[in-house]
Parts: sequence; C-alpha cells; structure tokens
Amino acid sequence: MKSIRALLLVFSVLFFMVEIFLVVMILLGPQNEYLFYSYNHIQAVPFNQPIVNNTVQVGIGKMVPFNVDDLEPGDYVVAHNNINLNYMWVHRVISIDTNNETLTLSVNDLLGTYEMKYDEISGNYIGDANLLEQLLFISTDPWIFFLNVGAAISLTIFLSLWTIHGYRKFRDYGHDDQNNSTTKNYKLEDFVKL
Repeated sequence: MKSIRALLLVFSVLFFMVEIFLVVMILLGPQNEYLFYSYNHIQAVPFNQPIVNNTVQVGIGKMVPFNVDDLEPGDYVVAHNNINLNYMWVHRVISIDTNNETLTLSVNDLLGTYEMKYDEISGNYIGDANLLEQLLFISTDPWIFFLNVGAAISLTIFLSLWTIHGYRKFRDYGHDDQNNSTTKNYKLEDFVKL
C-alpha cells in the first residue's frame, strides 16, 4: 500500500508539472508556442460549419504561419470572415493567383467563393487539435489555469500527507515491544499442551 501511495504521489506531481508546463508554453505567446510545438493552437470556425440563426460553433485547430508555397488548391487556410468577425474561419483554397497575390477561398460549399489578399491570411491550417491539445488550450483560460494550479497543489499536499501517514503507520506497526502484542515472545507451552 505504501508503494502505491508513493507512486500515486510521484505520478500526480509529474502529471501536473507537465500539464502546467505545456499550458504555459501556449500562454507565452504565438512565437514561443510555435517554437515549442511547431504550430499554433487557434479557435476557428471549421470548414462547412452550418450557420443557424447567425450562430456558429468554434473548434480548436492547429495552424502554421502563412506560406503560399506550401499551398495548393484543396488545402486550408485560416483568416477572418465578414460573416462573423469574432473568430477566425477555416477556408478551403479554390485557386491561387500569384501575380495578384490573392487566393480564391470558400468557407462553406454553399456560400460560394471570394478572393482574399495574402496579407489577410493568418496562416495555413494543418488540422484539428486532438483531445489532449484541446484540454491544454482550454486550460489557457485564466480561471481554468488557476483552478488547475490549485488542484495540483491540493492534490500534492493531500497525497504527501497520505503517504507520510502511511509510512508512520507502517513504521510504528509491530515495533513497540512493550505495548504491541504482535511483538510478544511466545513460549512453546503457549501453543502446545504438555
């Protein structure tokens, strides 16, 4: 039992240290995040997102800095859209005009196409974030971040006290020759009738 407590303590401390480190790397800003992860986490409206009552759902994705040389028709880029300026949108590249430095894009197969200049594009979209990346990105919210830190500190203190209590209980058990019957010296006649 004592080794389980110690392992649980070590595992939880390491887990929270790694989680907080990964979240801090996102909080340090886009340049530092890109240096560490090789991409940036973003909130963006996914391609082909249904728009109901002028409401859209936002997803968490991954983006690298815009580079037209890495694009071909059918790839995705991230940029703002006139439909809703609060969030960035994932756009599909329909065509590339290198002479005028514009891209023909679409955010939804039903809404048609439009052109955007290169300098209006935020980056190349490389895919949706997995569950761990989504949890890390959500943890960048200040309230959730401080809740995580508080939970890490509380759990560490609890497990430390639990482990220390377990070691004391183990240490004290069976080592008190005067008061503990488990250490009593027995004689042969205690067990066998003569």
